[in-house]
Amino acid sequence: MDYSSALEAVKNKIKNDSSENSYYKDLQYFNSQQKRYLEILKEVQGAKKILDIGCSPGHLTSAMSLMGSEVYGIDLQEQPWHEKTDAQISLMNVEKNTLPFPDSFFDAVVMTEIMEHFVTDPRRVLKEVLRVLKPEGRLILTTPNVANIGRTLKLVLGQNIYWSLDHFYEEDKSNAHVREYTKDEVRKMLEDSGFSCSKLRYVEYGGGTTTQERVRHICALSIKSLVPRFRGCILAVGKKSLK
Repeated sequence: MDYSSALEAVKNKIKNDSSENSYYKDLQYFNSQQKRYLEILKEVQGAKKILDIGCSPGHLTSAMSLMGSEVYGIDLQEQPWHEKTDAQISLMNVEKNTLPFPDSFFDAVVMTEIMEHFVTDPRRVLKEVLRVLKPEGRLILTTPNVANIGRTLKLVLGQNIYWSLDHFYEEDKSNAHVREYTKDEVRKMLEDSGFSCSKLRYVEYGGGTTTQERVRHICALSIKSLVPRFRGCILAVGKKSLK
């Protein structure tokens, strides 16, 4: 199955799965990330064996399985969807442990929207990813763009770019963004970790989860098309050399 059809099949499954109490929230999140998902799936098509680090909520994991890849996932804690996937899921904290796989095991590793949650230097994890990739294997990484249009406007208006005080200090810390990055910082971390950065670009997430967010998204599209660095997300592809 091609990547676009696979992602559409995942979306339909979410719509049809009335047994899930989190159905509406899950569908909202899917819609808010759909553009990013498509960009990632384009990059992994053809990879036979894929590792998805930080694999919840499972949308990409499921799509990559439907595309015919053998998928392994790493999650921080057990989730209900783990029982419904064909992927082999391991529970671990990648910041504290080495990856439980031999050297040169994967054709591709997906590490999306988790680096901003790390409390330690991401380069240690990136070096582990390099170890488990086959020669010429690729890492597909996405992370929020700290210089996106929303952050830039907040700074101009004298507002804080971080989450609200109550949200940051009182909510579950595992969901907090410890540090967001610029495109140059992402390139530097990949190169410091032994990767060659074959692709590095700004992409969009999706259309938002609420009507207000969707309206803001549409209004900002023209600006973002003229100034790509204002887009919400950074996508990088790091390649392991043949050596």
